[in-house]
Amino acid sequence: MLLSTNQGTVISCAAYIKSLKKDIHRSKIDELNKKLAQKNANINIIDRDL
Repeated sequence: MLLSTNQGTVISCAAYIKSLKKDIHRSKIDELNKKLAQKNANINIIDRDL
C-alpha cells in the first residue's frame, strides 16, 4: 500500500513538473513574441519616416 501511494505521488509530481515546464515555455514564447512585435512596430515607424 505504501509503495503504491509513493508511486502515485511521484507520478503527480512528474505531471506537475511537466505542466510547469510547458507554462514556462509558453511564457518565454509570449515574451519573445512581444519583443518581436515591438521591433516590427519600430521598423514600421522608421519606414514611414523615410
